[in-house]
Amino acid sequence: MAQHRLAAPAVVLSLLLVSSFARTSLSSASTHQETFSEEVVVYPLFDGRVLVHFQFSFSAPYKRHYTVFPLSVGQLVSAVPFDEVELSLTSGRWHHHRWDQPLTPVKPAGAELRAEFSPQVPQTALPHLWSTISHALGGLFCASLHFVARPESTAVQAITAEPLTLLTQNNTIQNNTSDSYNRVNDRVNDRVDDHKEEDSEGFGSQQKGFGSSGSAFWRPVAAENHVLSAALPQEASCTENLTPWLKLLPCRDAAGLAGLLKRRDVIFGAEYHSLRVLLKVQRDNNLKPLHSTLTQTLTLVLDPSSSSSSSSSS
Repeated sequence: MAQHRLAAPAVVLSLLLVSSFARTSLSSASTHQETFSEEVVVYPLFDGRVLVHFQFSFSAPYKRHYTVFPLSVGQLVSAVPFDEVELSLTSGRWHHHRWDQPLTPVKPAGAELRAEFSPQVPQTALPHLWSTISHALGGLFCASLHFVARPESTAVQAITAEPLTLLTQNNTIQNNTSDSYNRVNDRVNDRVDDHKEEDSEGFGSQQKGFGSSGSAFWRPVAAENHVLSAALPQEASCTENLTPWLKLLPCRDAAGLAGLLKRRDVIFGAEYHSLRVLLKVQRDNNLKPLHSTLTQTLTLVLDPSSSSSSSSSS
């Protein structure tokens, strides 16, 4: 048992080296100032499950015709003057007591939609813009999002939080702005320390949040922008959502890391899976779009002992 525990970090490190190479080789691909990159993180959890996190990122200046950046997303950027839009479709829930802290923020089961607008956008225009976004994304991802536009389903955010920071053992503050790979590397090192302490202190020594480096916290502040959000717990994530999500990628699931997502039974048989789309737009003083970034993520928690996971790896 001790030999297995010590071998796990080495396996994770080798997987990280492979996925880091894939990310580096693809991130240099650009066409007319448009960029696309992809990465995958494979990480063992405490109870034997395996976390698999895919991330696909686009970046492009505003233009009428795109080569790599999805045209349908570019049309939404032009039609609605939002600063940020995030949609998640999740099945299952994250078990903190079994899996520790997640690599990315956990989303609730069902559909969750959030949109952020500049203070320059009139408050009276928000209901129409919110409805336009929900209907556009609902049609794009084959999701029943028309209910979120209702006033009784919409929440207006009054406070927000500053970027996550870490308090180290030396009581120094560090901004947590590293990407998922840096986050994983830190946690791999913490996992090694946890395994060393486990024999003398038991499983409780693993429950340290982000590990022995310190504790995580954030600072609530008043929201300056207009932030609207809504959730539909009954909206189940299914193949009809994944297919249009994959169509946004340059090669869909025919090439690149998305080629690993052809086994739909493995994806939707996961104990936890979450599709996420995050769109950020830089605008000028007249709310005209200047530059857009699109991030698509898929987070899975797989059980290697299950029949679907085992057959997919063979």
